[in-house]
Amino acid sequence: MSKKIKKEVIPKDNKKALILSDRAKEVIQKLKDPSELKRIIQSYGKFPVTPEEGYKKWAELLTKSLEWGKLTEEENKEFTNIVLGTNITKNHRMLWEVSMENQDRMATIEMAEDLIEEYDCKTTSERSLCEMVVSSYAQVLKINRKMNSTINAGEYLSHERTAYIGVLSKELERANRSYLCALNTLRELKSPNLNIHIKTKTAIIGTNQQFNNNLPPNEIIAG
Repeated sequence: MSKKIKKEVIPKDNKKALILSDRAKEVIQKLKDPSELKRIIQSYGKFPVTPEEGYKKWAELLTKSLEWGKLTEEENKEFTNIVLGTNITKNHRMLWEVSMENQDRMATIEMAEDLIEEYDCKTTSERSLCEMVVSSYAQVLKINRKMNSTINAGEYLSHERTAYIGVLSKELERANRSYLCALNTLRELKSPNLNIHIKTKTAIIGTNQQFNNNLPPNEIIAG
């Protein structure tokens, strides 16, 4: 006859705490501060790899490749991902992915580079606007292709086909607006400041007809 083993029953109100290290006590104490608590929570929401760490890892992999002549399959994948994850406004990776067909991808990249050169774009915001212009322009062409293909498919227009053309028309209009908005924004951003030379003692500024009778000769107003 087997002997029954009596399990130890721990009362619910019997609380046992671990012996905490000084570091754990310090963290618990910080959790009582709302600002410190917010900082800790946000630290968990960061990406595991910062750009600096990514570049450092890429350098390590490249060094290993040069010294040993090869990388493992996993290392090759990580090496490629780091390259593709660099500044997207400089390598145009996202623009490449959203482009139309394969034969159009090089054209979109070239157009973005042409716009960057045309408007002498130096900052990230300016370069991103160039990509927005090209992306919207490519979308306009893509929808136009679909509309022409649908319309030229046959003379009979079914209810579904008519509805589909209507959807494409709305999408085309929206893509056109996005293209013009991005292009006009880029033009305004890169437009030079306006200098007004006034050679009179009385000036009318804007639409409010403000009169200035004491302006010195050849006053320059920089916009």
